Amino acid sequence: MNRKSKEGSNDSGPDKSKKHDSFTVKKSAEEKIVFHYNRDERLSMPTAPAEGKRSRGIFKGNKTLIILFINVIVIFLVLFLFFRFINKPSYKNVKAGYRLELDAFPYADAILVSLYIKRVKENKTNGKYRISALFYTSGEPEKKKIISEDAPAGKDREIILRTKLHWLARDDSVNAEVDIGGVMVVLKRSVKKK
Repeated sequence: MNRKSKEGSNDSGPDKSKKHDSFTVKKSAEEKIVFHYNRDERLSMPTAPAEGKRSRGIFKGNKTLIILFINVIVIFLVLFLFFRFINKPSYKNVKAGYRLELDAFPYADAILVSLYIKRVKENKTNGKYRISALFYTSGEPEKKKIISEDAPAGKDREIILRTKLHWLARDDSVNAEVDIGGVMVVLKRSVKKK
Protein backbone atom coordinates (compact mmCIF):
# COMPACT_ATOMS: atom_id res chain seq x y z
CA MET A 1 0.00 0.00 0.00
CA ASN A 2 1.19 3.40 -0.73
CA ARG A 3 0.82 6.43 1.40
CA LYS A 4 -1.83 8.19 -0.64
CA SER A 5 -4.29 5.35 -0.29
CA LYS A 6 -3.92 5.46 3.51
CA GLU A 7 -4.53 9.16 3.79
CA GLY A 8 -7.63 9.15 1.73
CA SER A 9 -8.82 11.70 -0.75
CA ASN A 10 -10.44 14.11 1.68
CA ASP A 11 -8.83 17.49 0.99
CA SER A 12 -11.20 19.50 3.16
CA GLY A 13 -8.78 19.69 6.12
CA PRO A 14 -6.01 17.96 7.94
CA ASP A 15 -6.59 14.36 8.83
CA LYS A 16 -6.71 13.91 12.62
CA SER A 17 -5.64 10.30 12.44
CA LYS A 18 -2.50 11.23 10.53
CA LYS A 19 0.64 11.45 12.74
CA HIS A 20 3.77 13.47 12.23
CA ASP A 21 6.76 11.58 10.89
CA SER A 22 8.72 11.91 14.16
CA PHE A 23 6.00 9.97 15.97
CA THR A 24 5.81 7.07 13.54
CA VAL A 25 7.88 3.95 14.00
CA LYS A 26 9.56 2.73 10.87
CA LYS A 27 9.98 -1.02 10.96
CA SER A 28 9.81 -3.96 8.72
CA ALA A 29 6.77 -6.20 8.79
CA GLU A 30 8.64 -9.08 10.44
CA GLU A 31 9.95 -7.05 13.42
CA LYS A 32 7.91 -7.08 16.54
CA ILE A 33 8.17 -4.30 19.13
CA VAL A 34 7.93 -5.63 22.68
CA PHE A 35 6.89 -3.34 25.51
CA HIS A 36 7.47 -4.54 29.08
CA TYR A 37 4.35 -3.60 30.97
CA ASN A 38 4.33 -6.67 33.17
CA ARG A 39 5.72 -5.83 36.63
CA ASP A 40 7.19 -9.30 37.23
CA GLU A 41 8.91 -9.15 33.88
CA ARG A 42 10.38 -5.70 34.64
CA LEU A 43 11.60 -6.82 38.07
CA SER A 44 13.24 -9.92 36.61
CA MET A 45 15.37 -7.77 34.31
CA PRO A 46 18.99 -7.34 35.53
CA THR A 47 18.84 -3.52 35.67
CA ALA A 48 15.70 -3.39 37.76
CA PRO A 49 16.15 -2.78 41.52
CA ALA A 50 15.45 -5.80 43.66
CA GLU A 51 12.19 -5.66 45.56
CA GLY A 52 12.61 -4.93 49.26
CA LYS A 53 16.30 -3.95 48.93
CA ARG A 54 16.01 -0.21 49.28
CA SER A 55 18.83 1.55 51.12
CA ARG A 56 17.59 3.50 54.11
CA GLY A 57 20.75 5.31 55.26
CA ILE A 58 22.58 8.18 53.65
CA PHE A 59 25.91 6.31 53.57
CA LYS A 60 24.65 2.86 52.56
CA GLY A 61 25.83 1.98 49.12
CA ASN A 62 27.46 5.36 48.51
CA LYS A 63 31.23 4.99 48.87
CA THR A 64 32.04 8.55 47.82
CA LEU A 65 30.02 9.97 50.72
CA ILE A 66 31.77 7.63 53.13
CA ILE A 67 35.19 8.71 51.85
CA LEU A 68 34.18 12.38 52.01
CA PHE A 69 32.93 11.96 55.58
CA ILE A 70 36.16 10.24 56.65
CA ASN A 71 38.22 13.02 55.02
CA VAL A 72 36.30 15.71 56.90
CA ILE A 73 36.82 13.87 60.20
CA VAL A 74 40.57 13.51 59.55
CA ILE A 75 40.89 17.22 58.66
CA PHE A 76 39.11 18.29 61.86
CA LEU A 77 41.25 15.90 63.91
CA VAL A 78 44.49 17.30 62.43
CA LEU A 79 43.33 20.89 63.03
CA PHE A 80 42.38 20.06 66.62
CA LEU A 81 45.76 18.47 67.30
CA PHE A 82 47.59 21.39 65.67
CA PHE A 83 45.79 24.09 67.65
CA ARG A 84 45.74 22.11 70.90
CA PHE A 85 49.31 20.87 71.13
CA ILE A 86 51.53 22.42 68.47
CA ASN A 87 50.36 26.01 68.09
CA LYS A 88 50.66 27.14 71.70
CA PRO A 89 50.46 30.89 72.26
CA SER A 90 53.78 32.52 73.06
CA TYR A 91 52.35 34.49 75.99
CA LYS A 92 51.24 31.41 77.99
CA ASN A 93 53.22 28.52 79.42
CA VAL A 94 53.23 25.98 82.24
CA LYS A 95 56.59 25.18 83.83
CA ALA A 96 57.74 23.80 87.21
CA GLY A 97 54.15 23.55 88.45
CA TYR A 98 53.26 27.18 87.67
CA ARG A 99 50.99 28.62 84.98
CA LEU A 100 52.45 31.80 83.52
CA GLU A 101 50.59 34.34 81.41
CA LEU A 102 51.91 37.62 80.09
CA ASP A 103 49.52 40.50 79.38
CA ALA A 104 50.46 43.87 77.88
CA PHE A 105 48.52 46.81 76.49
CA PRO A 106 49.43 50.37 75.49
CA TYR A 107 48.42 53.39 77.56
CA ALA A 108 49.53 56.88 76.46
CA ASP A 109 53.31 56.64 75.95
CA ALA A 110 53.78 53.47 78.02
CA ILE A 111 53.06 49.76 77.88
CA LEU A 112 51.43 48.37 81.00
CA VAL A 113 52.69 44.82 81.57
CA SER A 114 51.28 42.17 83.90
CA LEU A 115 52.68 38.70 84.51
CA TYR A 116 50.21 36.31 86.16
CA ILE A 117 51.82 33.40 88.01
CA LYS A 118 49.52 30.71 89.41
CA ARG A 119 50.51 27.48 91.09
CA VAL A 120 48.73 24.55 89.45
CA LYS A 121 50.23 21.63 91.39
CA GLU A 122 52.04 21.09 94.66
CA ASN A 123 55.80 21.30 94.67
CA LYS A 124 57.51 18.04 95.64
CA THR A 125 60.56 19.73 97.15
CA ASN A 126 58.49 21.97 99.46
CA GLY A 127 61.18 24.63 99.05
CA LYS A 128 60.36 28.28 98.48
CA TYR A 129 61.19 29.53 95.05
CA ARG A 130 62.13 33.06 94.19
CA ILE A 131 60.62 34.17 90.89
CA SER A 132 62.44 36.85 88.96
CA ALA A 133 61.20 38.33 85.69
CA LEU A 134 63.11 40.46 83.20
CA PHE A 135 60.82 42.63 81.02
CA TYR A 136 61.78 44.48 77.82
CA THR A 137 60.31 45.48 74.45
CA SER A 138 61.57 44.33 71.07
CA GLY A 139 61.92 48.00 70.02
CA GLU A 140 64.20 48.85 72.96
CA PRO A 141 65.83 45.64 74.24
CA GLU A 142 68.49 47.58 76.13
CA LYS A 143 65.90 49.17 78.48
CA LYS A 144 65.05 46.28 80.82
CA LYS A 145 63.15 46.07 84.10
CA ILE A 146 63.65 43.30 86.65
CA ILE A 147 61.04 42.33 89.24
CA SER A 148 61.56 39.61 91.83
CA GLU A 149 59.13 38.05 94.31
CA ASP A 150 58.51 34.84 96.25
CA ALA A 151 56.56 32.17 94.42
CA PRO A 152 52.97 31.45 95.53
CA ALA A 153 53.02 29.02 98.47
CA GLY A 154 49.85 26.93 98.06
CA LYS A 155 48.00 25.32 95.20
CA ASP A 156 45.74 27.66 93.21
CA ARG A 157 47.46 30.71 94.71
CA GLU A 158 48.38 33.50 92.32
CA ILE A 159 50.71 36.48 92.26
CA ILE A 160 50.84 39.26 89.70
CA LEU A 161 54.03 41.06 88.72
CA ARG A 162 53.35 44.47 87.16
CA THR A 163 55.56 47.03 85.50
CA LYS A 164 55.50 49.87 82.98
CA LEU A 165 57.74 50.03 79.91
CA HIS A 166 58.47 52.93 77.57
CA TRP A 167 56.57 52.72 74.28
CA LEU A 168 57.51 54.26 70.95
CA ALA A 169 53.86 54.28 69.73
CA ARG A 170 54.26 51.55 67.10
CA ASP A 171 53.53 47.86 66.78
CA ASP A 172 55.87 46.18 69.21
CA SER A 173 56.19 43.12 71.40
CA VAL A 174 56.91 42.71 75.10
CA ASN A 175 59.26 39.93 76.18
CA ALA A 176 59.49 38.45 79.66
CA GLU A 177 62.30 36.12 80.72
CA VAL A 178 61.04 34.39 83.87
CA ASP A 179 63.26 32.35 86.19
CA ILE A 180 61.47 29.96 88.55
CA GLY A 181 63.98 28.14 90.75
CA GLY A 182 66.48 27.68 87.92
CA VAL A 183 63.88 26.93 85.23
CA MET A 184 63.89 29.62 82.53
CA VAL A 185 60.73 30.52 80.57
CA VAL A 186 60.51 33.14 77.81
CA LEU A 187 57.12 34.71 77.10
CA LYS A 188 56.25 37.13 74.32
CA ARG A 189 53.14 39.27 73.80
CA SER A 190 52.52 41.60 70.86
CA VAL A 191 51.28 45.15 71.40
CA LYS A 192 49.41 46.85 68.57
CA LYS A 193 48.91 50.53 68.01
CA LYS A 194 45.21 51.39 68.14
